[in-house]
Amino acid sequence: YVPGPTPSWMLISAYALVALFPLLSPKFEFSFPHVKVKWQQIWPILLIVGLTLGLRWIHLGYSEYQGDESVIMIRAARILAGSDTELFLHQKGPVEILIPLGMWGAAAEINELWSRVLFTWASCLSVAAVWLLARRWFGHPAAEIAAVLFAISGFSVAFARIVQYQSLVMLWGALALLLADRYAKEQRRTDLLLTAVFLAGGLLAHYDAVLVIPAVAWVLIRSVVKSRQIIWRDWLFASALGLFGLGLFY
Repeated sequence: YVPGPTPSWMLISAYALVALFPLLSPKFEFSFPHVKVKWQQIWPILLIVGLTLGLRWIHLGYSEYQGDESVIMIRAARILAGSDTELFLHQKGPVEILIPLGMWGAAAEINELWSRVLFTWASCLSVAAVWLLARRWFGHPAAEIAAVLFAISGFSVAFARIVQYQSLVMLWGALALLLADRYAKEQRRTDLLLTAVFLAGGLLAHYDAVLVIPAVAWVLIRSVVKSRQIIWRDWLFASALGLFGLGLFY
């Protein structure tokens, strides 16, 4: 929204604010303190970590940009040079452009490896999110099986190695479902707010994230029906927060 070229100090400041935001309030909690791992479960976890990192990080920057990556990087370059229209000509969510744009503008240069790093990291975190979600619902060893299948999935691996939105949609969709499930069981307002934030983030990455909404809605509505009460203040605040995030672009 800033006319003209995008200054590096603004991008660096934005990164700093986003990184420090969770520390501003002691109530902003995203931990899962009840997750305990026995020593017998260490080996499956090490296998999952090895598969996840090995398939995603080895030779990450060896290939040149392919078709869709080139479009994203060209649009990022034009925005840094002062174009005001690139995000709206893209016909998808803005996040896959904003991530390499931020890194490029803050560092003044970029290459294939560094433009892909955050997308790859998001894919690794999505494996952890799947493990946590499966563990909450089904326990062990279902969590290890789900995480291994997701870690070696060709869809997940392929999109972890390019500059595109899919890894972000998978991560934020899984986190939205994970936080919705925790809110359904513990009724913590922060969890509902984070659910709205992650859903909005997924939709800002791509409208494919709308496919996560029915699952999240089922978890939340089921908890309301079961408890026969609804905390309107929490729901209104979460809805307003999610709509505000979407309204920044759509």
